[in-house]
Amino acid sequence: METSEISRVYKPRATLPDKEHVKSSTQNTSEHHYIKGKLEALESYVDDLKEQRNKAENRADAAEARVTALLSDQSTKRRGWWPWGR
Repeated sequence: METSEISRVYKPRATLPDKEHVKSSTQNTSEHHYIKGKLEALESYVDDLKEQRNKAENRADAAEARVTALLSDQSTKRRGWWPWGR
């Protein structure tokens, strides 16, 4: 067997790591701080949206209760203004 055939089928091992797979082990880069700041800002935004949704749901529930009370008969038997019965 020729070595060219073996290297065609089985890729030879690279002696140096690829540049695309090399990651910086330090996390003190400006890009890391930028992304971390964006993440914190987005998490805060999501929390605010959840709070707004909860408030809107509470307002909708209260409005639904008011409409239900208005549409249903909530009154008691009306009493006449005469002190004696009819």
